[in-house]
Amino acid sequence: MIYGTGQSTVVPYVYFNVLTGKGEVGRMSVMVENDGSGDAGSKAEVSINFSKVGDMPMAFDWTADKDKPIAEIESPTVLYDIVEE
Repeated sequence: MIYGTGQSTVVPYVYFNVLTGKGEVGRMSVMVENDGSGDAGSKAEVSINFSKVGDMPMAFDWTADKDKPIAEIESPTVLYDIVEE
């Protein structure tokens, strides 16, 4: 996504702890606050905010869920509309 507005900025995500394999899966919106525009050779300053959208995230366990598609882990009310597109 280069530019997006509304529902096009809502994406699925999976977050988990590498040591325990426990985490969550859900939907979030991506908001770029500062795109790092500047002079060539200068340091990039990028600021991005992620916000939970919709239902509460579902539990994720890497050891049990790693081979499943996100649509099978996530509740249908959370990701169904994204998976269908």
